[in-house]
Amino acid sequence: MSLLRALHDFVAGVLLLFRGGALVLQHQHLRQRALKPFLLTVVLYGIGGGVLGGAAYERFALLLSQPDPWYVILGQVALALMTVAGIATVALFAFVLVARVIASPFLALLSEDTERQVRGQLSDEPFAISTFVNDVGRGVGHSLALVGLLGVTFPLSFIPVIGPVLWVSSGWGLLAYDFASFTLDRRHWALKKKYTLLRSAWPRVLGLGAAIFMLMAVPLGGLFVLPAATVAGTLLVLELEEKSL
Repeated sequence: MSLLRALHDFVAGVLLLFRGGALVLQHQHLRQRALKPFLLTVVLYGIGGGVLGGAAYERFALLLSQPDPWYVILGQVALALMTVAGIATVALFAFVLVARVIASPFLALLSEDTERQVRGQLSDEPFAISTFVNDVGRGVGHSLALVGLLGVTFPLSFIPVIGPVLWVSSGWGLLAYDFASFTLDRRHWALKKKYTLLRSAWPRVLGLGAAIFMLMAVPLGGLFVLPAATVAGTLLVLELEEKSL
């Protein structure tokens, strides 16, 4: 694969996230499916924001009440701001991962509806407790595997020059797989077959993962990432399946 072709496919993967969001906005039944994970993320953001905001307020109030020279207080405030910013960044990703686990059954239904919209091949299935429990369990498993693999591959970041690139790109690939897994799991394929399908279009997979990562890093971006990424992951699998025929 040429560099130009790989770059084209990477950009196509990035745009896939926006296509997923646009598809949700275009169809009422997809918007209805996306509403529950969206509201769930709003609640988690509200709870987390309240906790972080309260802790930050107490910290800054304590610093400003100290009888230290102004330059010492200024340095402490700057350090506290950087600490809060770092914690907030980690919390943004944590909230999305927690919402991903809790909202797994709703996201799985959104993925099914997306495939039904695109292909019209699936019949609507009634709600079942066993399906709900299985979806939550699968969501927990995928999220734990994602965090675990990122931890295992973290030593790659210490390799000079290419290390950070390898680690970040592996994270992008894992994110794309996580949201494509709703569709892949319905196929009941072996892990090797899933891997082979996604590897066949690795620049597009990385592009989708990069777009998801960037949106997660944007304040309040996590509110929209779950539905859009789920639909985008579904579109990715459907397009790769069609291409492989």
